[in-house]
Amino acid sequence: MRFSVLLPLLALLVSGCGRSLYTSQALDAQALHQHKTVAILPFDVRIETVKMADLTIGGVVPTPEEVELVVNDAYAGTDLTAAQIEQRKQAAIASRELRQRLISYQMQQAVQEQLQRQRGHHYSVAFQEVLETNRRLQQAGITYDNLPDHTMQELQSALGVDAIFSGQVTLYQSLPKPIAAAMSVMTNVGIPPSHIAANLTIHDCNNGKLVWKFDQQVVGNLGAKPGTLAKALVHNSAHGFPYQLTNN
Repeated sequence: MRFSVLLPLLALLVSGCGRSLYTSQALDAQALHQHKTVAILPFDVRIETVKMADLTIGGVVPTPEEVELVVNDAYAGTDLTAAQIEQRKQAAIASRELRQRLISYQMQQAVQEQLQRQRGHHYSVAFQEVLETNRRLQQAGITYDNLPDHTMQELQSALGVDAIFSGQVTLYQSLPKPIAAAMSVMTNVGIPPSHIAANLTIHDCNNGKLVWKFDQQVVGNLGAKPGTLAKALVHNSAHGFPYQLTNN
């Protein structure tokens, strides 16, 4: 597992460009109070196309046959061979995976920078520098791909910290233009909006348990850069962030 709480995709999302919902919850105050050092991991980033199963035709989820018909119609009239279509699909997958990896490390760095920039906020813990975290992970043979396979104890041994700060960002993109166009000619077709589902989590290294989480959803805003998204996440989670010291 990559150490984050997966957000369920809600059946009904709040409409309106850029509108967001978020919640914060401390699950183990005693464990959080004992932490002195925290490492921020590369984020788990996923770029997903809105699933066909989330579409509705006249309020009803389409059958596999209806979905196949829509996909076939999207490529009707093109000169692409089956091999060329498959090649395009594989190229798109490779491009998406590279983008996910880049955003993962950008979010890791951006979140640490935003924590340091929060005006008037001081913390009871020391956040390990991202460069040091990644150096230690590499030295221990822990890569972006095999990170989910390692236990919390193994990460603690590699990083030398009390807690792990991690996050997940899922970008649900709108349908590809050919398929969206094919869907638009159907009667009473409901197409889910583009949206972002994101969360921040803290796990205790000693017992491996989740001790704090923050969940946020943003509807209709996929243009945000990692730095902008990190700023929004840190700002919105600040009220319930566990390590903040009270200003005297």
